[in-house]
Amino acid sequence: MATLNSLCISMDQEEINFLETLTKNHHFKKGDIICREGDEAKQIFFIISGKVKISLEVEDDKYIRLGGFSAGSAFGESALIDASFRSADAIASTEVEVKELYIDELRNREHPLASKVENKLYKNLASQYDVKLRNANKHIRALSAEFRP
Repeated sequence: MATLNSLCISMDQEEINFLETLTKNHHFKKGDIICREGDEAKQIFFIISGKVKISLEVEDDKYIRLGGFSAGSAFGESALIDASFRSADAIASTEVEVKELYIDELRNREHPLASKVENKLYKNLASQYDVKLRNANKHIRALSAEFRP
């Protein structure tokens, strides 16, 4: 990828080049909706430039910002695990360039690197989720300490 992403961290250059052949470039203007809650989760977005916010509608036209991503990040990676539906909206906070990887493009590709790259994506995703879980546990412990008498 033009900007190395943590999902690609264990890949060599040949694997990254192969993965890049499967992606499509997209440009979004500030305020554009990249994907909506309820959309089919068929792809991962690798951010090349710009910023994306993730929001959840809690009432009619009332949103909570769940987080954000910038260049070098990826979002929508749960499509690797469960190609069901998006759980939140992704909106361009600035001009955004992404490389979009449709998971079926990788899974259905008959190429010696296809399964190797897919396995590395899974491994790297599991590592990311492990870090997120450990951080969430720290936050929960800190919050629970605040509420102890």
